Amino acid sequence: MRAAAHAREAARSRGVAWSGLDPGPFGRRSSEALLRDACALHDALAARRESPAGRLSVALAKAQAAARDAHSAAEALRGALARGEIGELPLGPLSAAAEALMDAARLAALSGGACATNTASSRPSTTSPRNSAS
Repeated sequence: MRAAAHAREAARSRGVAWSGLDPGPFGRRSSEALLRDACALHDALAARRESPAGRLSVALAKAQAAARDAHSAAEALRGALARGEIGELPLGPLSAAAEALMDAARLAALSGGACATNTASSRPSTTSPRNSAS
């Protein structure tokens, strides 16, 4: 991937270009450098995932996936109704998707906490901005 990016950058500087703007020679990273960078990235992602904002992001992604599933199940039921297949409607998938959506919404509400993106968790101000100088 880095080699391809380097090749694209080198191709951009061929022909008429200012001198000194080429990417220079390509050097492959050592196994140790790759391992070190991969471990650092893994640790950073794990820390982000465990932060309040990361937990909220995961919960919201689960809620969105459940909402998509509920929408698909509802559309399938509407299609069955439109075709006159009213006998045995399979409500199980819609019910399961709706339950998963509620679970994800509860998780999002619990993991939101008091963070900068969650204004509903902060207490309303009782002071007037005009009287703050006193």
